[in-house]
Amino acid sequence: MPIETLTSPNNIFLIGFMASGKSHVGRLLARKIGWRLVDADAEIVRRAGKPIEAIFQADGEPAFRALEASVLAELCAGSGQVVATGGGAFLNPKSRQAMLDRGLVLCLNARPETIFRRLGPTTPETQDGETQDGEAQDGEAQDGEAGEDYPDGADRAVKREARPVRPLLAGDDALERIKSLLEEREGVYSQAHYSIPTDDFTPEQVAGQIVKIWNAETSQGSSRSSCEGG
Repeated sequence: MPIETLTSPNNIFLIGFMASGKSHVGRLLARKIGWRLVDADAEIVRRAGKPIEAIFQADGEPAFRALEASVLAELCAGSGQVVATGGGAFLNPKSRQAMLDRGLVLCLNARPETIFRRLGPTTPETQDGETQDGEAQDGEAQDGEAGEDYPDGADRAVKREARPVRPLLAGDDALERIKSLLEEREGVYSQAHYSIPTDDFTPEQVAGQIVKIWNAETSQGSSRSSCEGG
């Protein structure tokens, strides 16, 4: 779904399910285009003063979603940012429309089995800001980029850091829960401007694909602006 209302993308928003690679790809992408990376979940943690898992436990999901929406509203007012969002951020209608209006929205997707493999076992021992939905950081808080020469290696690069407790995957049969959540969110995720599969590509390759899309959108935006001005 190409952008038609923007002269050129003011921001790039990465959406998608947990462990789809948003934080890792976002970091690489920001370096490539010279924009700053903003991790929405990390900002939520900073403002709340506690991990997202703790927000869920102490205040409940509605409180978390309200804080998430507030953070995203402020980020959407900015520009020149690559914003990595939590897996549930795009579900909020107001946040979704703001992102679509204020930037290029790309959904990183992966098959349920790929997500399950990347997540690996979850444990309570994790760094602050690494749970959300619990998806903050997509399990990719560190800068290590080992394993990017081969898709399975890329999975390992994600999986090695993906050890947070994820509130929405609590309980038995996480794979079935992943499948169910993906099915529930499919219609909303499909509203992104572009959807990019990540199963068989490294984070570097995915970032490269996004740069090509961004360059094309920027070029088209400049052409539209020239036509309107002429």
